[in-house]
Amino acid sequence: MKILLLAPLSEKYYTGYYLIDALKDVAQAQVESFDYRQRASEVGVQHMNILLTDFIDWFKPDLILSMKAELVHPELIKQQTAITALWHPDYENPLPEWLVRLADVYDYFFTVCKGMTEEIHVGDHSIKPLWLPEAYCDFRIKPVNVSGVEKEKYGSDVAFIGTDKPRPVKVLERVVAEGFNLKIWGAQVNNGWKNA
Repeated sequence: MKILLLAPLSEKYYTGYYLIDALKDVAQAQVESFDYRQRASEVGVQHMNILLTDFIDWFKPDLILSMKAELVHPELIKQQTAITALWHPDYENPLPEWLVRLADVYDYFFTVCKGMTEEIHVGDHSIKPLWLPEAYCDFRIKPVNVSGVEKEKYGSDVAFIGTDKPRPVKVLERVVAEGFNLKIWGAQVNNGWKNA
């Protein structure tokens, strides 16, 4: 099977890299990736979509798996003969209108939130999310020996990996209030929280 992954890949810890590994190692798929955000930042959204169309025409995937894909034109997805799936790993309730419109053109729409699988209607658009959880990646995550300096830098009672959206911030405030040592790791931490 040939799979094209449309995902942000500008940071080595992004989920897209774990998906590439899993699709190659577990699914034994031929995988190509396209970092739509990076390309859009280089050439603009319109031209990125043209480059993506050319890339799809060249690779001829059986499956196009998109992560978020907020910059990918819905019309481009509608035109595909490949199976299309959109995986939106962030919790947003209610889902923003742009996401419902985009998800409506995909064959499948996945969320990591088990409780968000009810049918959603926004205007003329209707989607039925399916649950696809994130998973432990044992060939990437393993115990390591750390020095005292590393333990000081990385050690904590609780580690939060993600972005500081309103819902997690409330939980993190409670963790701190309970007296736990908290470290935050993420690319978009800015609500007064410090990145570790």
